[in-house]
Amino acid sequence: MQSTVLSTAFETKSNIVVSAPTSSGKTVIFEIAIARLLYTTQQQKALYLAPTKGLCSERTKDWAAKFQHLNAPVVELTGDSNALGLASAKDARIIISTPEKWDYITRRWSKNDHILRHIKLLLIDEVHFLRERNRGPCLEVLVSRMKDKVDDLRVIALSATVPNADDIAEWVGSNATDSDIDECGSPKTTADLFTFGETYRPCPLRKYVYGYANPEGDYWKLEGNLNSRIMQIIQEHANGRPVLIFAPMRKSASNAAEVLANEFDRLCEARNRPWDPPLPSMTANYDDPNLNELAPRGVAYHHAGLSPRDKRLVESAFLEGRCFVLVSTSSLAVGVNLPAYLVIIRGTKLYQGQWTEMDDLDILQMMGRAGRPQFDREGVCVIMTENNRKDYYVAMARGETPIESTLHLSLIEHVNAEIGQRESCSQDFVENWLRGTFLFVRMKKNLRHYQIEGAGGMNDPEHGVQNLSRHLFKSLREHELLLDATQDGRSEIACSHYGDLLASYFISFKTFLRLLRVKRGASTSDILQVLCLAEEFCEIRIRHGEKGVWNKIRTLSQIRFPPKKVTNATDKLSILIQAVLAGVNVLDIFKEEGEVFKAGFQSEARLVFRQAPRILKCLVDIAVHREDGKTAKDASELVRSTSGQAWDSSPATLRQLDNIGEKYMQLLSEAGIKSIGDVADSDPLRMEHLLNRRSSNFGFKLVQQARSFPDLDLMISEVKHKRFDDCVESRIELAIDLKNSNKEVINVWTAEKQPRYIICLTTSSEGELFDYRRMSRQTFQNCLQAPQI
Repeated sequence: MQSTVLSTAFETKSNIVVSAPTSSGKTVIFEIAIARLLYTTQQQKALYLAPTKGLCSERTKDWAAKFQHLNAPVVELTGDSNALGLASAKDARIIISTPEKWDYITRRWSKNDHILRHIKLLLIDEVHFLRERNRGPCLEVLVSRMKDKVDDLRVIALSATVPNADDIAEWVGSNATDSDIDECGSPKTTADLFTFGETYRPCPLRKYVYGYANPEGDYWKLEGNLNSRIMQIIQEHANGRPVLIFAPMRKSASNAAEVLANEFDRLCEARNRPWDPPLPSMTANYDDPNLNELAPRGVAYHHAGLSPRDKRLVESAFLEGRCFVLVSTSSLAVGVNLPAYLVIIRGTKLYQGQWTEMDDLDILQMMGRAGRPQFDREGVCVIMTENNRKDYYVAMARGETPIESTLHLSLIEHVNAEIGQRESCSQDFVENWLRGTFLFVRMKKNLRHYQIEGAGGMNDPEHGVQNLSRHLFKSLREHELLLDATQDGRSEIACSHYGDLLASYFISFKTFLRLLRVKRGASTSDILQVLCLAEEFCEIRIRHGEKGVWNKIRTLSQIRFPPKKVTNATDKLSILIQAVLAGVNVLDIFKEEGEVFKAGFQSEARLVFRQAPRILKCLVDIAVHREDGKTAKDASELVRSTSGQAWDSSPATLRQLDNIGEKYMQLLSEAGIKSIGDVADSDPLRMEHLLNRRSSNFGFKLVQQARSFPDLDLMISEVKHKRFDDCVESRIELAIDLKNSNKEVINVWTAEKQPRYIICLTTSSEGELFDYRRMSRQTFQNCLQAPQI
């Protein structure tokens, strides 16, 4: 495969689309193109996009080792990276990112132009994830934006086997010159397309899909049925070689491993041993006692809940043949290289409050683990699913499922963002932009699939685009997201203040509409309720069996705004947020419920506190625009609380200090030390005594850090007072000063190179907004004089 593409990848600048089976060595094509870029240019950069952080991390590690000797720095920019990473991208030759992160960067094109203008090679991995509704639209819009804004951009996209790779080639388009022609003598308009079948996989893969009845529609019951069928599949397909089983959850993985160990014992008693167990001297000593029970049978499980040591021991045992069957969550589908002869995908649904189908991308990654070229001539993959999904997975396994666009499901947010990229544009621009999307490519071939609201009968794609554009503009105007103007006799449009907010805060249109409907003078409780209804949290559900736990937490005194009863996901979210802000040790409460519930809480809390500050900041800006001081004040306080994961008046604020976790926070609180100020006023030796830390100047460092937090002083003076018959005119001056403005004060930059901000909000007692300032500490200097009121 690589030799077929080599000349085009290295000797030309042509755009390329490659469709090939998983594990067929497609990544080498990217490396050839990077080598050409490094060989022919001095400053140009390559950008690699992958759908997950796991793939990005894997590629960063690999390419940093391969290209460092060529003086080609590699930098990773994902959701986990920060401003420091973006600064390092200036000197990097290879940038690795996710579409979501790069969308954020490119929406601020002028600010980041010093980096963006040097990107001349765009590498898209796993481009078939265009079909995924959560990640696909972002990639589709981003690629169109890069093609529009970067001159002479080369695009190379790699896909798993799909039947409509030609549609991807049409969408990517050609970067050929006018003199380049296709086989028919016409100017080239599509990317060079290379398609390869299963024969190009170094280790051919046999694929089987088994469907199972679920007449009651209860997937929990089906889970047990699937576990009971695994041993039969192993006996039929493993041929005495290693087996890797993917289960949807941690509990599913450990349960399946336990079932297999019991089945192993039963078959051994019947003198029908399915595989050879390891010798007692070869089994590892695990931290997890359950793994120690399974190890003598040659069975283990692997998930994020294991200790790092146990993970390493399990991986080594599987690679060295001391573990015959390994049951894992999807964590082993990407990153750790643990191929097996037989891969079993035990169920195709994930439980995320409700059962939902896994992403096709995840299924394909799991399938790619089947087959060990260094040991086997073939690999086997078995997909276990419900009867009603069998045909779908048969088609997917054969590469017969076409890629469809999902851009139409979130089109209004993306169109608004594109309008916001320009000072002004027209409806014609939006229609031309739509024609450049993968959505339009597929609309021309599968109209029935895209019966989009506002697009009419869609008998003609061109007519559909015009109707769709009109419908989008109607919605944008209806919600005051557009400004209309006339320039040189032409009708022009631009984003309104609200349109700019929607684009800059990266929130869904449904969430934004909810923020616009927040009543004037909203309280903290009202704002919290709206936050919990955000579309960004729509996948959070009440898990089977956890409602009682949340009702128990609801009754705690630390919950400020308890619902009457936990009946839905909104109630659960409200309690989750309040419990974290109050410093409630939720993990201890969930400990009795098992590992699955703890893991679910942790992942949901990470999602909520990653998204909440951004949503709330948007509400603050909406309130300021409306001069609604009460809502702006309460929303600003909630922004600060969710950012620091602590109520302002809660001892949980102590967690902002280094080395202060739940245990130390509780000890300090019981001693009457409940705020950063209390720590700053404390004796360092007393701190060491309370926390039993008498080494390395612990108390001194802790107190010094507390004293480095900004301590603001507000001074108010009346400079004019004049009485009238029916009112009093008063003019007041506000002066805000930084009391601890010495070298001890906290740096104006965070460790992640993000600026620290100070907000000055002035309202009347009735909630009328007088003034709002948000400025960096660097701008603040030593004193700020607010305007006279």
